[in-house]
Order: sequence, then structure tokens, then C-alpha cells
Amino acid sequence: MTHYRRTLIQNKYHSLDIFECPNEIILLCAELGSSFVTIENYTHFRKEGSLNITLISRNISVNPIALRYDFDFLLTRDEFVALHPIWNANGCYALFHEESNIPFKISSLTEAARYNALNNFMWTLELAVPDSASDGWSRITSPKASLIESIESLLK
Repeated sequence: MTHYRRTLIQNKYHSLDIFECPNEIILLCAELGSSFVTIENYTHFRKEGSLNITLISRNISVNPIALRYDFDFLLTRDEFVALHPIWNANGCYALFHEESNIPFKISSLTEAARYNALNNFMWTLELAVPDSASDGWSRITSPKASLIESIESLLK
């Protein structure tokens, strides 16, 4: 049995804190979440070839080798599922939502401000999975109790 605890944030957002979150739970979150996924704070440490970038200035284009980066990007739910080995191994901050673009950095807001702002973007699920160097606790939050109950039933 996986160790977890359930809480209620601001009396309306349902949350699960899960120790060593199983990969099956990450995939279930994707299945239950909305069709767009914003990934924030994705970090890369010297894994040459895992990212191709092109810098363009006037008539010059250069393809540098990325040595380190930290960025945010938008995926579809299917793309998120296809990349699940990355999230399981390296962690992620993922927000599942229906609006195709959230014009601010979600993770930089306080918890209260973040959830209030996200209500304008039809969010269904927030998934925070730590990397291997952290304390091992993941957090899944949703405004929909039924989503959290579905995930909790798999944990039991």
C-alpha cells in the first residue's frame, strides 16, 4: 500500500500528498485530466541531444548544443502520456486544463492566488512530482472531488 494523505485546500480544492508516487498514478492523472497540459520548470542537465534548438537572428541561424535549460511548455494529454518515463524519472509540475494557453507562470504564485487564478482557465488537475533528489512527496490537486476519489481508490 502506498503512503498518502488527503487534504482540503481553502475548503474547495481536493488534494492528495503521495509518498513515492507510483507511475500508474501519474498515468491515471493524465487519463483523468484535461486535454492540455502546461509543464513548468522543466530542467535539463547536460543530456546532449534531448533538445534541439535553433537561434535565428536576421540571416543567421545557429543550432547550439543545450548544456542546461529550464523552461515551460504546453503539451497535449497524449504527448504527456508518451513522455511519462521522463516525468516518472525526473519529476514534473504539470497542470491539466481546457484553455490552450495560460499567460502567466502558475508555479510562481502562492497557493491561494494560484488556485483562484486557475479557475479562469478551466483547470482540472495539478500534478507536482518531485525529482529523485527531493523528499519523495508528490501532490495532486483538483477542484473536482471525483477525480481525487478515483486516484485515491487506486492507492488503497
